[in-house]
Amino acid sequence: PDITVTDTLVCKAEQSIPLAVIVNNPSIHNRFLWQPTTGIIGPDNQPTVTVNPGLNTVYTITVWDTIAGFCGYRATDTLHIDYKPRALDIVNNDTLICLGTELAITVTGTDGYSYHWSPQAGVNTPTSQTPLIRPDSSGTYTLTASYPGCTDTMQSIRIDVDKPMSASFRTEPDSICTGRTISFLPQTDSTVTTLHW
Repeated sequence: PDITVTDTLVCKAEQSIPLAVIVNNPSIHNRFLWQPTTGIIGPDNQPTVTVNPGLNTVYTITVWDTIAGFCGYRATDTLHIDYKPRALDIVNNDTLICLGTELAITVTGTDGYSYHWSPQAGVNTPTSQTPLIRPDSSGTYTLTASYPGCTDTMQSIRIDVDKPMSASFRTEPDSICTGRTISFLPQTDSTVTTLHW
């Protein structure tokens, strides 16, 4: 038999996909056998089988001619599944940091994808799943995961930057007589929790 199989790319999580062999010179005497049985759902002796790509990604198909009383000719080929489900998650939540602070980012994603952060300013390694980000101002950072043949996947994280205020205070009143008291009123932002005089 003259057979043809085509490798397949799967870009999303699937529990079952069809695989098929084409016999270019078919005969009513053709017989089929897919191997290994791991991942095969249902019969393994048909030209089309259903498999779970999460369990196995390489299958061999053998096709032979069976005519009673004669030896059969056979052909074997291998089919590969490139199983790359689009999975991307930034573990960190949106956050507030102080100016000058580095934020360690953790990302989970499918092996084999390439990664790109945007904007790149303040990102120590723009192609990493675990970069350090030191932003100069508040903003949203977007991570794009790419794999040839699959649609890009994107996730974002918002990082707000608290810039320190200058040390200043005002007094009420601004002039007093001897023996009177004066109040110092500090000018602070919402992140200040303690003052030391």
